[in-house]
Amino acid sequence: MGDMLRRLVLVLVVGLLLGTCSGPSNTRVSGMVTIGLTCPLGNCPDRPMPGIKIIFAGASTHMATAITDSAGAYAITLAPGAHNVMLTGPTALLFEVSGSSAPPSESAKIHANSGQDLRVSFRLFSAEARL
Repeated sequence: MGDMLRRLVLVLVVGLLLGTCSGPSNTRVSGMVTIGLTCPLGNCPDRPMPGIKIIFAGASTHMATAITDSAGAYAITLAPGAHNVMLTGPTALLFEVSGSSAPPSESAKIHANSGQDLRVSFRLFSAEARL
C-alpha cells in the first residue's frame, strides 16, 4: 500500500507541475508618459510626467495600477487579455497612445497576449495644447 501511495503522490505532483507550466503566462507592459506643451513661439519638446497613475482594468474585476517614476517611466505585469486603460493625475487627463491614430481621449484599450513584452507609451495634452 505504501508503494502505491507514493506512486499516486508522484503522479499528482507531476500533474500539478505540468498544469502550472502550460497555463497562460503574464504580460510585461512598460512605457513612458510624456506631456506635449504649446510654447508661445511654437511647439516645445514633450516632457516626462512623473507621478501619473495608470489604471489597467481587465475583463473581470481584476484591476492593476502603475505610477510613473521621476523619468515618466512605468512597468507592470498584467494577465493576458483586454484591458481598459485610464490615466489619473491632479486634473482630468486627455491622452493618446503611442502609435495610435485615435484622437486624444480619457481612456483607451490595449490587448496583452500571453508571455508578451508590450511597450505602450502615453502622451498627455496640457490645457494650453487643447485651446
